Parts: sequence; structure tokens; C-alpha cells
Amino acid sequence: MPKGGDLHIHDIAMVNIEWVVKELTYLPDLYYCITDGEQILRFIFSEKFPVQEHECKSKWLSVEEKRKETGSDLFDLMLLGKMTITFDRASDPDHLAPVYQ
Repeated sequence: MPKGGDLHIHDIAMVNIEWVVKELTYLPDLYYCITDGEQILRFIFSEKFPVQEHECKSKWLSVEEKRKETGSDLFDLMLLGKMTITFDRASDPDHLAPVYQ
């Protein structure tokens, strides 16, 4: 998507972020890694354990396993927090949104 392309999304084409967390992140074979401190998450669907990337500061983690370990409610709240722009994060454009693959 070109720079600023998300400013031109029609509201009927967007989905609610809670739907993304409750529906998409419960699909099998979803992994994530942390790319910058604790700020930015990178997601990938993969039938095999993903190959480590230089962008990942953490190892790849299974969303399903981490959710079991952490508890669904707490893990979903963490994801919502990472995928939602809050006032304290709005001033730093490098930490506004997770990266999807």
C-alpha cells in the first residue's frame, strides 16, 4: 500500500479491530514476533514454524500457544492494545500499528 494509502480506505471496507482479534487471531497456524521492543507485532500464517527474520527481535511465537499460556481474555486485551491507536502512542508514528504479512 502506498504511503498514506490507509487514509483513503472507505469506511465500508474496514472491519472492527475487535472482530480481527476475536475471529482472525483464533485461526490455526498464526504466529507473531515482536519487531521493536514491545511495541510492534508482526504476524504470519504458516503451516510450518516460520523462519526467523532479521526484523524480529523475538522468536516466532504461536498465537494459539501464547493465548493458552496467558489466558484468552488477557491475550486478547494485549492484542487490542497493540492494534489500537491510543493517545500516548499517537505522538510516535513508528509505533502506531502492527505489521501484518
